[in-house]
Amino acid sequence: MLYLHQLEVAEAYRRQGIGRALLDAFIRAGARSGATKMFLTTGETNAAARALYDSMGGGLAEQGPTVSYWFLLNP
Repeated sequence: MLYLHQLEVAEAYRRQGIGRALLDAFIRAGARSGATKMFLTTGETNAAARALYDSMGGGLAEQGPTVSYWFLLNP
């Protein structure tokens, strides 16, 4: 299992696909290493991050002050 603790793109470089590319590279590297799931947590009001995770197939785990996502990885 992978756990992504923090992913942040400098404000001047946001909305250019960098976060998506970083997340995709992390997922692929984990899957190549044998991981089958990934877990991360973000703030409930972090709409940009939540939109990214939703668009990449993340499954919402629970609501609250933080929002958790599970990803199933395909090697």
